[in-house]
Amino acid sequence: MPLKAPVPRIVEEWVRKSTRTLNDAVESYHIKLLGDPEYCRFLDATVDSEAVEGSLSADNYRAADALKKSALAAGDDFVGKSNLASITKALSVVLKYYNMSRKQRRNMIGGKSVPGDDNNE
Repeated sequence: MPLKAPVPRIVEEWVRKSTRTLNDAVESYHIKLLGDPEYCRFLDATVDSEAVEGSLSADNYRAADALKKSALAAGDDFVGKSNLASITKALSVVLKYYNMSRKQRRNMIGGKSVPGDDNNE
């Protein structure tokens, strides 16, 4: 049986391990932007035909761009200078964390996500 990793023994290792990730930072801007109807419009669709831009991928980039602009306005270079692909991936992680990814919502009945046809969820 593999041994569990021990906790760090040096303060600097604790600090390094508790550093906020891009996912954490994107989550904070996502929460701030939930009151913005324009931002939310880019997250609402669960299939391409419902997307503002006609494509879920395009809507993802528009949402990521809004997050990036919000971060730049706040003087946050960590998110503000990240590329849109990275912000989009972090936003995807945030949405999955809250069980609100497009796929989870598309496959939801009665507030519960059910497996999709592709058996990937």
